[in-house]
Amino acid sequence: MPCPVDDIVVDEDNKVVTTPAYMLAEDIAQAATGIEKLVARVLALSA
Repeated sequence: MPCPVDDIVVDEDNKVVTTPAYMLAEDIAQAATGIEKLVARVLALSA
């Protein structure tokens, strides 16, 4: 499934969240947005 570096993909049924972050980012700042979205969604799924 295509996903921009600053976004996430969520499988709600299996509670899996992923981001291409380091695979596509040109620098850490670019990856940070996707990573922050991922962490927020993981926390929401665990609540």
